Amino acid sequence: STVNVGDTTTVTARSGSVNVSGVIVKINDTSIGTTGSGGTLTYTPTDAGTFKVTGTKSGYRKATADLTVRSDRKTMTVSVSPNRPFAGEEFIITVVDSENSRAVSDASVNVSGDVRRTDSSGQARFMMGSPGNYSAEISADGYTDYTTQITVKEKAAEFDASDFKVTGTPKTGIRSKLSFSVKNTGVVDGTAAVRVVVEDEKGTVYDKTTIKTIASGETVTFTDTFRPAHTGTAYVNVYINDESVTTIPEDIRILTVEKGGFFEKIIDRIKSIFGK
Repeated sequence: STVNVGDTTTVTARSGSVNVSGVIVKINDTSIGTTGSGGTLTYTPTDAGTFKVTGTKSGYRKATADLTVRSDRKTMTVSVSPNRPFAGEEFIITVVDSENSRAVSDASVNVSGDVRRTDSSGQARFMMGSPGNYSAEISADGYTDYTTQITVKEKAAEFDASDFKVTGTPKTGIRSKLSFSVKNTGVVDGTAAVRVVVEDEKGTVYDKTTIKTIASGETVTFTDTFRPAHTGTAYVNVYINDESVTTIPEDIRILTVEKGGFFEKIIDRIKSIFGK
């Protein structure tokens, strides 16, 4: 059977056409009482959902039934725009009816103690001065309460590295060139301290930090030249403002170093002297 949350429901235990008293009634294995002399028990559901009702009494077979409890309240849909606002900038919380998408006006919106009410468009406007995670609690007459989390970001530079390339096959004693791009995807200009570390199984081969100011939306190419010291495996790591870059492709992050030829080394040294 189907009932609503808060409605008083009568559970009747029957054997054939005869009502049975003393039957233990459980909802999802939790006892709600025993049927009285008339074989009935009243129950008021507090939660919506589908539940298993069982009735047991010595000398009788166990009886089961399904009970569907519906919420008598409507549900709301809540959106935040922008969904990850910046500190000091306005964001809008919009509340609509989940069934017909109509605006829910005069809903109470509580964002970390700042309580406002939605207008005729279902909107309430907020501005948080500090970055962090904030809880928004929304309630309206006739609707189930709604809670969501809002992440407020700091206005800052954000750097992404991509387009990693190593020129040529790495060889001992011969320069290899690593290049990659760094883009400032943040909303303000910022300084990027870009550190490139190349290590092999015997220690550090190359460790250099380059500091550049990168404008918001700007992309800068970084180029580093290193000489592998030993054959085998070399490991490339890049850090931006002390945070490890995780977007380096596997074939760049782990290099196989071959042995450089004698004449190759001489030519490479001559080129380096003349800046080529």
